[in-house]
Amino acid sequence: EKSYPKRLVFMYLEDVHRAFLEELRKDHGDGWRNQIETVARPYVFIKFDKIIQRKRKEYSNPGTSSNVQRLQNDLDDIHSIMKKNITEVLNR
Repeated sequence: EKSYPKRLVFMYLEDVHRAFLEELRKDHGDGWRNQIETVARPYVFIKFDKIIQRKRKEYSNPGTSSNVQRLQNDLDDIHSIMKKNITEVLNR
């Protein structure tokens, strides 16, 4: 949907990515990369669908307090980085 905040879309994707890696590490330890490279069945990661659906539900409404807080935290991080960069430039 066009009205959905782009930054929240990227946060959703990052969250799904992080959850997928956590699940792989939990199941396969340090050999998780090998597991991905040697997948023979197309639906080997189907159990991860529950996590994807939960994340999708969490992010479905951009107006929820948790999503607004996510965006605010991200904005605060960006603000902090910008202040740090400007300070560094001024101190040169």
